[in-house]
Amino acid sequence: MRMSFPVIAVVACLLVASSGCGSREGERASVPSRAAPPPTVSVAAPAPASTTPSSGAGKIALGLTPVNPDAQSGIRAGLIVASGTPAIVERVRWIVNGEQLESEGTRLAGRPLRRGDVVSARAEVRVGAERSIVSSSDVTIGNSLPEATSAELVPATPKAGDTLRVVARGRDADGDPVSFHYRWFVDGKESPDDNTSLFAVRKGSRDAWIHAEIEAYDGIAEGSRLFTPKVQVLNAPPAVEKVDMGRDGDRFTATVRVSDPDGDPVDLQAKSLPHGVSLSGNVLSWEADAISVRTEALVVLVLSDGNGGDVEYSFRLGSSQK
Repeated sequence: MRMSFPVIAVVACLLVASSGCGSREGERASVPSRAAPPPTVSVAAPAPASTTPSSGAGKIALGLTPVNPDAQSGIRAGLIVASGTPAIVERVRWIVNGEQLESEGTRLAGRPLRRGDVVSARAEVRVGAERSIVSSSDVTIGNSLPEATSAELVPATPKAGDTLRVVARGRDADGDPVSFHYRWFVDGKESPDDNTSLFAVRKGSRDAWIHAEIEAYDGIAEGSRLFTPKVQVLNAPPAVEKVDMGRDGDRFTATVRVSDPDGDPVDLQAKSLPHGVSLSGNVLSWEADAISVRTEALVVLVLSDGNGGDVEYSFRLGSSQK
């Protein structure tokens, strides 16, 4: 394979004076009456390739770029030329950890390389009629920084009391396992105490916008960063925690204990009550004869937080409560 490299050319011009060379003052230079016969010129055959640079190739060096390569950047070989004759590269050989590769191009892709590999190159170069082999210095493949490729939050519709989780993916050209560093933000302000993949949506955070930043880490160095999409905290509906049963003589009560994750006041309304059962605030009450023995009476309540969080809650009162 023949490859041309850019060269830095140095051109010298020789000027020959037509008179006055070697004459003493007052003497005339002798001029021959006829032209002298031309000298005989011998053309030497091209020299064979050699690891010892000739006079022309001695002004050529083989450089590798970048200076600090990694498995993502790959390596490129280039001639550093200070000769006046254009240099042509016949072939480039790559050596990795002392073993010669089959690749002969001027660029070695980073894909087969790994951190710690030692790489050099040898180029067969022709400068005019001279051929030689020039070698580069060794370079060591450094650590490739890991990449964060995707990140999202689940669930996408959180409510107070939920736990958000970052689902993140990454890759590393050296094959190192990729972990992540986390930062969480609520309405654009960082939550400094939260630095894991989990985030507890706190009470009173309805309508807040939450997102996270991840930074890839390969155990050696931090790599790229990525933000998750923002998610908005929705209204959390109220809930019944428990129903406490009570009795005072022939009168029975059922106290409905409710809570709201957003801290909203909860209003209870009766949607369906058995005959003889009444609701006052969050307390149901009835007399002993309101529910017959060996029967069950359905109670249906509606809990409302005033922000669209309406929840229907039902349970049964039976003879076992008498």
